[in-house]
Amino acid sequence: MLQGLHFHHHKKPISLFDKIMHFVAFISPLMTIPQFYDIWAHGQVAGVSLTSWTAYTVTSFLWLIYWREHNEIAILFSQILISLLNIGIVVGILLYK
Repeated sequence: MLQGLHFHHHKKPISLFDKIMHFVAFISPLMTIPQFYDIWAHGQVAGVSLTSWTAYTVTSFLWLIYWREHNEIAILFSQILISLLNIGIVVGILLYK
């Protein structure tokens, strides 16, 4: 009689590409900081698209859902930081426009 199926997930060895993507996950949020700073430090929203930044925010949340399926810690930290920055940018656009 079967007692139930047990699946053992074995992680693949970390490849060079994995290491590069962990670096990208760390760097990506940093690239958003200048836009965030311009909006909050200077109230500068000219040329900043509310539609684009709202879409970036939504996709950040989709990445967090993806993380739940894959449990990659680099995705989690990266997307939490990006989500917070994106939300800050959207709020800043709404306040300063």
